[in-house]
Amino acid sequence: MKRLEKTIPEDDSIHLVQSTLEPLDHSDEESEHHEHTHKKQDLRKDYKNIALLMFLYFLQGIPLGLTGSLPFILSSRKVSYADQGTFSFAFWPFSLKLLWAPIVDSIYFKKMGRRKSWLIPIQYLIGAFMVLFSGYIKHLLEEKPAEFHTHHDIFGITAIFFVFTFLAATQDIAVDGWALTMLSKENVSWGSTCNTVGQTAGWFVGNVLFLTIESADFSNKYIRPFFGWENQPYGICPIDKFMYFFGIIFLVSTTLVLVFKKEEDTHTYNNSLESKLTVGQTYKLMWKILWLIPVKKMILILLTVKIGFAAESMAYLKMIENGVPKEKLGLLAVPLTPLQIILPLMLSRYTNGARPLDLFIKAIPFRLLMNIVGAVWIYFTPSFADANNDYPFYYYLLCLLINSIQSIFTYSMFVSQMAFFSRVSDKKIGGTYMTFLNTITNMGGNWPSTTALYLASFLTLKNCVLNSSADNSIKPNSTVLDSISQNVCSNEVEIEDCAGYGGVCVTKVDAFYVETIACTVIAVNYDTIHLLKIFDSEYSACKFKHSCEITSANFMPKKNIIAFTDLEKFFYLLDYKNNDQIITKKSFQKKAAKLLINKEESVVLLGDKTGDVYSLNLENLDNSEFDLIMGHLSMLTDMKLSHDEKFLVTSDRDEKIRISHYPNSYNIQGYLLAHKEFVIQFDFVDKLTLVSASGDSCLIVWDLESLRPIQKLELNSILGDMEIKGIDRFDYNSESQNLLVHVFKSTCLLHFKFEMDKKIFKFMQKFDLGYQIDHFISLSSNLYLMANLGDEKLILSIKKLEQNKLFDLEDNESIIREFCSKLNSEIKFEKPLELRNNMDKNYQSYFKTIVNNMDEYFQRKQERINATMGKRKHTISNSEADTAKSKQLVQ
Repeated sequence: MKRLEKTIPEDDSIHLVQSTLEPLDHSDEESEHHEHTHKKQDLRKDYKNIALLMFLYFLQGIPLGLTGSLPFILSSRKVSYADQGTFSFAFWPFSLKLLWAPIVDSIYFKKMGRRKSWLIPIQYLIGAFMVLFSGYIKHLLEEKPAEFHTHHDIFGITAIFFVFTFLAATQDIAVDGWALTMLSKENVSWGSTCNTVGQTAGWFVGNVLFLTIESADFSNKYIRPFFGWENQPYGICPIDKFMYFFGIIFLVSTTLVLVFKKEEDTHTYNNSLESKLTVGQTYKLMWKILWLIPVKKMILILLTVKIGFAAESMAYLKMIENGVPKEKLGLLAVPLTPLQIILPLMLSRYTNGARPLDLFIKAIPFRLLMNIVGAVWIYFTPSFADANNDYPFYYYLLCLLINSIQSIFTYSMFVSQMAFFSRVSDKKIGGTYMTFLNTITNMGGNWPSTTALYLASFLTLKNCVLNSSADNSIKPNSTVLDSISQNVCSNEVEIEDCAGYGGVCVTKVDAFYVETIACTVIAVNYDTIHLLKIFDSEYSACKFKHSCEITSANFMPKKNIIAFTDLEKFFYLLDYKNNDQIITKKSFQKKAAKLLINKEESVVLLGDKTGDVYSLNLENLDNSEFDLIMGHLSMLTDMKLSHDEKFLVTSDRDEKIRISHYPNSYNIQGYLLAHKEFVIQFDFVDKLTLVSASGDSCLIVWDLESLRPIQKLELNSILGDMEIKGIDRFDYNSESQNLLVHVFKSTCLLHFKFEMDKKIFKFMQKFDLGYQIDHFISLSSNLYLMANLGDEKLILSIKKLEQNKLFDLEDNESIIREFCSKLNSEIKFEKPLELRNNMDKNYQSYFKTIVNNMDEYFQRKQERINATMGKRKHTISNSEADTAKSKQLVQ
C-alpha cells in the first residue's frame, strides 16, 4: 500500500484522547435514528446490496465450515487427541480478531475505499490458498492411518487452516464495516440478518454438505446408485476438488466485486466516535477498558466459566471413534439449524430485564447435567450398533433429541451473555466494547477445549492384550507374551509393536469420561454460579416504588432481602431478586427512625422516634412479634451493634451515648458523656474505639474500655474563619482510615485521618465543592457518592479521595460515572427544595429550645397586679363620688 489514509487528521487526535469515554450528547443521533425507525423500509433499492452481503458472508462461511469439518476427518484417520488439540489452534484467529481489527478499520486506500482495500486482497488470498493447497491437503489426509503418525503432518494442516481462519476473520471485519455503509439508513438492520443467513449457509456447505459428499460410504450408498454410477473408494467430491472449486469461486467473485461494485458511504457512519479513532487511540481505548475493575472481574469469569464444558469438544470425536459415521453426525446439524435461529428470539424475552445474567446462571447447572447425560449416552453407543456396525434410525433421533436439549441451555447462556454485554458496554464505543468482551468469551471457550484435547492423550490408559480373534493354531512363546503384557500402547511405536505381536490395544481408562467428570466437579466446586451472582449484583438495581415515604432501610446480602419501614408504621421484607416480591408486612407501633440487622441476618432491631428499641426474630416470622428490649427518655438518633455483637450502642437527643449488653439490653455497661448537644451520629473506629459527632460542632474519640474521651475536636477552633452550625453527618472508612465530616448547610467537607498508634484523628484538608451537600456515602475506600437536591432534580456525583485531594473520576472509571448518570435520570423528586427544607427542619428539631419561664411569669404577674390596682382605684373614686352626692342631698 503506497498511500495510507487515516480516519482523522493529526490535530484532532488530542481532543479524541481527552474525550474518550466522556459523556456525549447524542440527541441529534437519537432523533435521526427515531426518524428512520419510523420510516417504512424500502428494500427495493437495497435488494442488490443485501444479495451481495449475503454472498460475501456465504464465502466467509466456506473456510470456517471446512475448518470445522477437519476434526471429524482427522478422527476417522485415527489421529490422537493430542494432535486434535494441536489442530484446535486453527479456530483461534476468529476469536482474536479484535487484535488487528483496529488496523483494518483505520488504514486503507482512499481511491479503492475503506472496506474494499482489505476485502479484495483478502479474498484473493483465500482463493489462491485454496487452489494451491488443495492437493497438499489431500496428500496429508490420505486413507493411510499408519503413515499419519508424524507431528509434521498435523502441524502443516493446522498452519494451513489457521491461515484460512485468519483470512476469513479479517474478511469478516471488512464486510461487517461495509454493511454499515452499503445499506441505506432505514435498511441497515438487515446487515445482521445477512451475516446470520449467509455465514450459516456457507458453514453448512463447507461442513455438513462437504462431509456428506466427501464420504465414500454415503456416496456409494445414496448418491452413486441414484445416478447409476459405480462405487468408488472415495466420495464424489474429495477435499482437493472441493477446495479447488471454491478457490476458483473466490477468485472469480472477488474480481467481479472489484470491477463492478463501487464503495460509497450512504449515511453518516463516519461521524461516529469509533470511526474517528486512529489505530493508536483504539488500542489505548481497549487498554483502558481492560483495566476497569468490573471488566477485570468479568474477564476472570469469562476465562473460567466454560471449564466445566471443556470435554464437549471430544463428544463427537468419541462417537466417530465408536463407529458412528462422521457424515451422519454432520447431517444432525440440518434439523438443529432452525432451532438455533428460533431459540435466540424465544429467549430474548427473558434477558431484556435489569438482570440479564439470571438466565445464564440458571442454565449452567442444566448444561453441566447434560455433560453427564451425553457421556452416558456415548458410553452405551456401541450397544446400538448391529452386526454390520450400522446404527438404527431411532439412534440418530435420540442423538438429535439430546443435542436439541443441550442447545437450549447453550443458547440460553449465549443470549443472556450477549444481552449483558449490550447492557454494560459504553454506547459511544459499543462496537469496540462488544468485540472486546466477545474476544475474551471466545478465548474462555477455546483454551479449555484445547487443553482437554491435549490432556486426553495422557489421561487415556491402554494395555496390549492377545487378540482373541487371531489364528489360535499359532501360539505365541513366552517372550512374545511378556512383550504383550508390558506394552501399554502409550505411543504409535508401541501400538505398532502390539499389532506385530498379534495383540490389540484395549482402553482401560478413557480420558473422555475422566475429563467429563473432572470438569463437572471443578465447575461445581469452583462455585462459578456464586461468582456470577456476586458480579451480576454489581450491575443490577432493585427498582421498587413504594406507596409512601420510606423512613429507614437496610440490606441483607446473604438472603438478598431489603428490609424497610414507612410513614404508615409498617415493616417490610422485600425479595429484590424475585421480582421485588413482598415477603413480610408487619404493623409497627410507631414511626421507625433506625433499622439494624445482625451479621447472621436473623434479627432486626427497630428504633422509633421516642427512643424505644424493638427486636424481631426473622427465623420465625409467622410467630414473631416486635419485642421491646430497651428505651431512651428522649429521641433516638443512632444505633449500632459492636463488632462481636455483645453490645448495643445507642445515642439520643439528650447528649449521651448508651452502651447496653445485647441481647439483655436492660443491663447497662455505661454511658459516654461529654457532648453539650445531641449526638447525631457515631461509628466504630476499631473494636475498642468509637468516634461521635454532635450538634455542638465537636468530634469526640472514645475509649470504650474506660468510657472516657481520648480526643475532642472542636471544629470552631480548627476552622476559625468558617461559621459552623453543627455536624449533620460524617463517613468513616476503616480500610483507608479516612473521615469526611459535613457541617450543617455547608458546601464543605472536612477531611481527617486516623492515626492508629495514637488513637487520634488528624485534620488534613477542607474541600469546598461549591454546592450544598445534602447527603454523601462512601462506595469504597476512596470513592464517595455526593447528593445535592437542586432546584429541579436530584444531582448525584462521584468523587475520589486520593493523596489528600478530592477530584472527579478519570476516563477509565466511566462505568461508575455512567451508573451515577443513570441514577440521576431515573430518580426523580417532585419538589426537591421542599424535601431539602424538611431535612433542614428535621435537623434543627434536635436542638432544644430554651424557654425563660420566670421572666414570662413575672411579667404576667405584674400585668395582673396593675390590672388589680386599676380596678381598686376605680372603685375608691366611685365610692367617694357617691358620698359627696349623698351629702349634697342631705343639705
